[in-house]
Amino acid sequence: LVGLVFFLLIGKWFQNRTYQALSFDRDYKSYFPLAVLKLVGKEYKPIIVNHLKKGDEMLIRNAELIPADSILIDDQAFIDYSFVTGEAEPVQKSKGQYIYAGGRITGKQARFIIQKPVSQSYLTSLWNEEGYEKKEKGLKLIDRVSQYFTIAIVGIAIGSAIFWQISDPSKTWLVFTSVLIIACPCALALSTPFTYGSILRVLGKHHLFLKNADVIDDLQKVDTIIFDKTGTITDPKAKHIEFEGEELTNAEASLVAAAVSSSTHPLSRYVKDFLNAEPDVYQIESFEEVTGKGIKAVVSGVELRLGSAKFVGVEADTEVKTSSVYLMIGASLRGVFRVNNTYRAGLENVIQELSADHRLELLSGDNDQEREALKKLFPFDTEMHFEQKPDDKLRKIQAWQKEGHQVMMFGDGLNDAGALKQSNVGIAITEDISSFSPACDAIMDANAFKKLGKLLALNTDGKKIVKASMAISLLYNVGGITFAVLGILTPLFAAVLMPLSSISVVAFTTTMVRLKAKQKGL
Repeated sequence: LVGLVFFLLIGKWFQNRTYQALSFDRDYKSYFPLAVLKLVGKEYKPIIVNHLKKGDEMLIRNAELIPADSILIDDQAFIDYSFVTGEAEPVQKSKGQYIYAGGRITGKQARFIIQKPVSQSYLTSLWNEEGYEKKEKGLKLIDRVSQYFTIAIVGIAIGSAIFWQISDPSKTWLVFTSVLIIACPCALALSTPFTYGSILRVLGKHHLFLKNADVIDDLQKVDTIIFDKTGTITDPKAKHIEFEGEELTNAEASLVAAAVSSSTHPLSRYVKDFLNAEPDVYQIESFEEVTGKGIKAVVSGVELRLGSAKFVGVEADTEVKTSSVYLMIGASLRGVFRVNNTYRAGLENVIQELSADHRLELLSGDNDQEREALKKLFPFDTEMHFEQKPDDKLRKIQAWQKEGHQVMMFGDGLNDAGALKQSNVGIAITEDISSFSPACDAIMDANAFKKLGKLLALNTDGKKIVKASMAISLLYNVGGITFAVLGILTPLFAAVLMPLSSISVVAFTTTMVRLKAKQKGL
């Protein structure tokens, strides 16, 4: 009896040590990518939240999350705490007030001084808030099997004991205990979490950050992938911008820069970079961003509008083949910013890889001037819809879902929030990883875009690895229980074998994921 207990405890200790080592390696939260704009010298630069400390000054723009407890240093700010309290009405805060982490800025940008170190686990929990989760999923195969496993094992143990009590009473206790010890539901139960945990680790290292392991299941079912255009398949670092109209004075350029600095939309960032003006010399008195249309602001008493032709109230030039941002200062149309887009490196290969197993679609809020160029990149049967408002995108996704399609949306995290949330899987692509949106299921660093096809293929391999590891577990249990029922296996030997089965399954899953990743060049 002492020997039996000794081997059981030794096995459990070794098992736990193995799990801890592997769990540390697969902890996807350690790669969580949220960043924030921090004052470095005289300018704000994106800094990973883990690197922030007490006393740092940070700038939070419209719709961005406040990542740490801090003090407001601007005169006022409107903060939406719906993530934390469920109340959607923004709360007005004044200079010097203590602001708790988890709120989201609405309206003009605001500056804060950090008072407490960032709690990354808290931010991750906000990402997984129930209000932003998809519908409850049905029981998985492993859950259904596990429901009956224990009942079956107890039944086999009792049945075997009764049989041996009649045939050979000396083996009754040996068989009964051996069956209970050798049976290992742990190996069966660990197949999925360790496979998916390993996949999360690989995806995280290549800058695709999944919300949780359930997203892997959803990705495996996707048959339709929808792309946004601006800032998603276009490369903001390779864009070319021109301004058509009356040349702006330095003062006017600073006014416009101040207005767009509160926005996180890719086109707003393009305009700000192009102007290369100092926005901080003027005071933003009011700011409103109408998703998919444009922004209107009052800066030092001057009213400005930037956005689509319809938003600013003018006729669009249909002959132009570029993205356009019209500028209205006061009641005067001052000109238009023309953005010549360059597509992301590797886009053609990504489309080729994804189109083999998925239907591809394009939903863009921009005009259709690039339709012909995009037709050369996408498959001939790709549906392309332009001038789509956020509600239009959401309705299109709902329509495809009603047809039975499993939809993945790939877009800008804040400006496509509704579509990302409605889709079965929403992936937000981001340049400086400072635009955190809990509406999405995954966040991808833009630099990883060219690997998208390979990363999704690895995710698909996960299903095969889980099935293989479950087969190994079932073979072990069937073989072990058979020997135990026949009275060949002693409780002592069963105690030695039991932890080895779990460890072998864990080792198999992690090794196979690494092997598959290596085969794909990841």
